Amino acid sequence: MKSLSKDLVKRKQPSSEPSDYPTPPPSVGVSKLEASKRTRKDNLFQVIALDMYLSWLCRPVSYGGVYLVNFLNVYGPGLAILFVVFVEAAGVFWFYGVENFSADIEQMLGKKPSLFWRICWKYISPTFLFCILIFSLLGYEEMLGEEYEYPEWSVAAGWALTLSSVLCIPTYVIYKFLKSPGNCKDRLRRTFKPEPLIPTAIPGQLYTGTAV
Repeated sequence: MKSLSKDLVKRKQPSSEPSDYPTPPPSVGVSKLEASKRTRKDNLFQVIALDMYLSWLCRPVSYGGVYLVNFLNVYGPGLAILFVVFVEAAGVFWFYGVENFSADIEQMLGKKPSLFWRICWKYISPTFLFCILIFSLLGYEEMLGEEYEYPEWSVAAGWALTLSSVLCIPTYVIYKFLKSPGNCKDRLRRTFKPEPLIPTAIPGQLYTGTAV
């Protein structure tokens, strides 16, 4: 019995002789496990995205597809993109300033934009975008079509679809206004004032332009 127990103890003890296969570090297994989890998540996301793409792809080719395409054409990206682009142009060229924007371009390209581009950025482009947005809002009923009258719930759903992209900007403006310190005038100035640090080729350069 003693000899048997000694043999068992010897078998349990790890061998001091070098093995033919190197022992992998503990981090290798953990990294492989994390990589497999990430791969499964990526595959699941790809399957869901492909399923949603195919499900929406089949709808426009159905009997009511022409009405769905017209509905998305009116209430989908059109008005939302016009509003976002107008706000972007006004924010960059009016609040941030054309001169500051031109200085940034000069730092990147080594040449300041000409007077023609500065006039287009400050006056012509925002004016045209604002006019197109207003005319699109006034004439949206005519774009729905004459042969088919959309029900009221679909029109409400269309405006909800448009506002889902548009309301992000005024919501953040209201949030920043409420979180800013000071009275109403100071909050308004801080809301529309550019950040003190601007992206520039010189690290740490402070904003020196005029604030609203």
